[in-house]
Amino acid sequence: MICINKRCNKEIGDSRFCPYCGKNQNEKTRHNRTKGSGSIYKRKDNKSKPYTASVRIAGKNVSIGTFATKAQATKALADYIRQMEAINTSDGIITVKEVFHKYVEPSFSKLSDSLRKNYMITWHRIAPLHDMYMYKVKAVDIQSVVNLFADEHQQLSQEGKPLFLDLQGKKTLIDTGVPKIVPALSKGSLNLIKLLMSKIFKVALDNDWALRDYSKNIDCSTPTELRNNKSRFTESDLNFMFERMYYDIPGGNYLDYVICMCYLSFRVTEFITLTKDRYFISEEGIPYFVAGMKTKAGTDRKVPVHPRIQSIVERCIDRGGETIFCNKDDHTALSYNRFRYRFDKNMSYTGFSRMYTPHSCRRTFSTRLSAAGVNDADLIALMGHADIETDYDHYINQEVRTLYDAILRVK
Repeated sequence: MICINKRCNKEIGDSRFCPYCGKNQNEKTRHNRTKGSGSIYKRKDNKSKPYTASVRIAGKNVSIGTFATKAQATKALADYIRQMEAINTSDGIITVKEVFHKYVEPSFSKLSDSLRKNYMITWHRIAPLHDMYMYKVKAVDIQSVVNLFADEHQQLSQEGKPLFLDLQGKKTLIDTGVPKIVPALSKGSLNLIKLLMSKIFKVALDNDWALRDYSKNIDCSTPTELRNNKSRFTESDLNFMFERMYYDIPGGNYLDYVICMCYLSFRVTEFITLTKDRYFISEEGIPYFVAGMKTKAGTDRKVPVHPRIQSIVERCIDRGGETIFCNKDDHTALSYNRFRYRFDKNMSYTGFSRMYTPHSCRRTFSTRLSAAGVNDADLIALMGHADIETDYDHYINQEVRTLYDAILRVK
C-alpha cells in the first residue's frame, strides 16, 4: 500500500501509520467544496469560535461569521448561499434590502466590532427604504429618513425595534403608548446614514440597478447649522434646475419659480404676491416689475427681468392666475406656507439639501451681481436696501436702463 500522504508516497505495506511520515492511513480523505459554495476553515487565534465560513464576493473572500463547531459553520454557509440564490438580479428588479444583505453586509466582517455595530444600527434606522426597489429610491426618500433622526425621535433598539417607557421610566420593547424620545443624532451618525446608502448605491450603479447615486446631495446638517444657514445657488445649480424645469415632480414642478427668484431680487412674500399690473415694458422694450415692501427703500422698486427668465415670466402671466406666480393646480394665489412646502419638496426631490430655503434665492441674486462687478448704487436699488449713505437714499434714482445693464452683466 502507498502512503496516502502525497509528499511521502512510499510503499508501507499494511501498516496503519506510515513508518516514514507517521500519517494515519485510515484518516478520512478531505473533500473539497464545490466551486462557488464558499469555504470553511479553522483559525488558531479564535479558540471559542475557531471555524470561519466565507464566500467569494467581487473576487475577494468575505467572512459571513465565526462558529464554535464546523457543523454550525457549514449550516450557516448553506443557509446564506440558499438565501442569496433566491435573490433574482437578472432583470435588475432588486430591493435595497437584497443589495445590502448580498453585497454590502458581508464586507463588514473586515471592520472593527464597534464600527460594524454602528453600521448595523444605521441599517435598522433606514428601515423605510428596505423594501424599496433600487431604481425607485430617490433623494427625497433618503432625506426624509435623515430628517427624522436630525430632530427629536423615538429611540430604536440595536435590532431596529421602537423603544417605549414603562411605568418606572425604563426602556422596554412593549408598546406602552409612551415612546422613548431622544435628542437628534449627531452629525457623525447622520453622515453614517448617507455613507451606508452610498455603499448600497455603488453596488447598484456597478450593476445598472440604479440611474445615479442619490445619496450624494443628502443634507446631514444639525439644527444649529440650519439656523446659521447662509446657502446660495451656484451657476451649475441654476443650470441643473433649468434642465429639469419640466420633469415630473410629485406635487408639481416649481423649479421655474425658484429660478425666477434667483434672477429677481424679491423677498418671498413680494414674489408670490406679484400681479400682472406690476409688470411693465419700457419704451426701449425692457420688461420690468415695480413692486416691493417691508422697507422704505424696498417699496415699489424697479426690478428688470433678465432675458434668461423672460419667457418663464411671460408664460406665468399667460396662465391668468390670481397672481403671476400662482398655484399651478388651481391658479389661486400661493400663501407663504404653500409656497414653502412646494419649494422644499422640489429641492428634496432634485437632490438639494435642506440648507436651501427661499431666501437662498435672494442671497444668490445679491452674490452673483456683486461678483459681476455691479456697483453699490445699482445693487442697493435692486435689493431694496437702505444701508448705505444718505445720498444713495435720497438722491440716486436708478433708471430702468441702468438697472437693466447691471442685470445683463450676469450670464
